[in-house]
Amino acid sequence: MTRPYRRRPTISRPRDLLLTAGFLFLLILVAARLDPSGEDASFSGPFRVIDGDTLALGSERLRLSGIDAPEIMQTCRRTDGSEWPCGREAKDRLGALMRDGQARGAVPECHGAAMDQYRRRLVTCTINGDSLNGRMVRDGYAIGTGLLTFRREQSLAEAEHVGIWSGTFETPRAYRKRMDAAAENKDMRDIWLKLKEMMALHWL
Repeated sequence: MTRPYRRRPTISRPRDLLLTAGFLFLLILVAARLDPSGEDASFSGPFRVIDGDTLALGSERLRLSGIDAPEIMQTCRRTDGSEWPCGREAKDRLGALMRDGQARGAVPECHGAAMDQYRRRLVTCTINGDSLNGRMVRDGYAIGTGLLTFRREQSLAEAEHVGIWSGTFETPRAYRKRMDAAAENKDMRDIWLKLKEMMALHWL
């Protein structure tokens, strides 16, 4: 009795090439979002506070790396359901941390090399050796963005119910996405209204 012939599985070369191309494409996207080509640069204050995770020094914009603070117009909710301006308070908290350090004679310093997609330099900032990035997370005015970055600080803030952890909040990323979608929908509505107006004209 002859055994039925079974074709050995073969590796699909086109499929492998496609997977490799897809992987390379993802690497290119990551490199495009975070441009590490710049040299490590250092900056000394005083800085101007833009929001809870962004500073300015002249025309240079510095983004505190590893954290994400509420957007300036974002609100959060307390346990009783009332809203509070967590975005503005995050900005105020970052400013207060810098002023407190300067009052003790310390100069805030930031350093970093990578640039984000908005051409802001990603930096780590310290005052007297204390990380401003980590302090914003520890005080409950920002969340850590990495799998391990500032996890301890965030766990402590959450356990103590401080800052945004005192109630409920929308993550800054989700808030930005919702605002972008709302702006896009508004643009589409405006275009549609303009078209309706044009169609309603009595052309001669």
